[in-house]
Amino acid sequence: VVHHSDEKPTTPLPLHHVPIVVTFGLMENEGEISAILDPSEREEAVMSGRISFSINAHKELCSIHKIGGCPLSPQRLVKLGERASLRGAEVHSWMTSELLNADNKA
Repeated sequence: VVHHSDEKPTTPLPLHHVPIVVTFGLMENEGEISAILDPSEREEAVMSGRISFSINAHKELCSIHKIGGCPLSPQRLVKLGERASLRGAEVHSWMTSELLNADNKA
């Protein structure tokens, strides 16, 4: 149900429950696998695979989605998850700051 702001006071968007998706493009070259954070369209055209992590504001893993045939060792998977957690925290902090700025301007 959507209410008009004249009928009911607005409530802020609860960002702590919104998962942030961080994607790595995986490229395989002579047995070596490189991971590219948030690949561009050109990079996606030559990727061998991709892995996406959904992370919430509390750095909790919500989901993992892996596409493609690039094999990842458990250790590499953990390292990518840790990097995704850091990036998710950065994006969440930025979103929170931008929402506060927008509220102050409104």
